[in-house]
Amino acid sequence: MASSPPTAPPNAQGILSDTASRVFELFGARPATGRVWAALYLSDGALDATQLSSALGHSSGAVSMALSDLVRGGFVYKQLSPTSRRQTYLAEPDLWVVLRKLVTGEGLEQLRGVVASVKAAHLAQKEALAAAGEASRPGETVRLERLHHLANVAEFVLGTLLAAADRTRLELKAASKILSVTGLIGGEPLARLRQKINARHLARNRARGSAGI
Repeated sequence: MASSPPTAPPNAQGILSDTASRVFELFGARPATGRVWAALYLSDGALDATQLSSALGHSSGAVSMALSDLVRGGFVYKQLSPTSRRQTYLAEPDLWVVLRKLVTGEGLEQLRGVVASVKAAHLAQKEALAAAGEASRPGETVRLERLHHLANVAEFVLGTLLAAADRTRLELKAASKILSVTGLIGGEPLARLRQKINARHLARNRARGSAGI
């Protein structure tokens, strides 16, 4: 028997839907992607594309594209309904996995592509200016300087995000392990959890420093 659409209060559903949409869009996803993931995450079972389209008010095409992106990224899994034999979908229930995939997935790859394109534009302008020599116009020099600045800024942003993603992977791994253990013994205060995460991060930085990385 197919599951019913999410039964969370409309306000709660709407808040999570809008928030998830903004988060996924930050990493290059289509507007409907976060909303589809949120609907599946709040559902008590698998939903098919028709149910999602009806519940969210999105076109079947938008839902289909969002599902394809989510499945490809590992945020959602396919499941064939044993009764209707229709293709249904389940959200990845582990939020640590979802966050890790967000900060290490297609969003960073797209940013790498943007940086590469900006650097290519800078190189093309530099070569054109060198070929023109004294015949180049003053505006071409200004263009080269601005492209050089843009390339440097883009590379800096990429490096910062990669460093943040690296730390996030470490913290997610540490937090996931700690929570899985403390969940069996009654849990710990959040301050102690944060201390353990930071201690692991500090130890990793020290290890890198001693290795000359």
